[in-house]
Amino acid sequence: MTAKHLNELCALLLVGDGVLTAIDPKRHLKLWRLGPRSCKRAVDSLVRHPQVMRTLGIAAAAAGIWWASHQKPTASRFGLGRSA
Repeated sequence: MTAKHLNELCALLLVGDGVLTAIDPKRHLKLWRLGPRSCKRAVDSLVRHPQVMRTLGIAAAAAGIWWASHQKPTASRFGLGRSA
């Protein structure tokens, strides 16, 4: 996998995670309540502020969209990525 593919994948994940956080921040955050006790405490403190998390989710989705829109496609041997 190339760096361009990884960049696109990261942007895609950022958009998806941001949208899920914006839609239902408490449910989405509780899915990540795992690992060491300090991580669980951090998630618990974020769950108490759903409006802040919703705002951060929208910001993450916007950042992912911006990131993806700045990826430059390249021509491939199958003709994909070329302007028609």
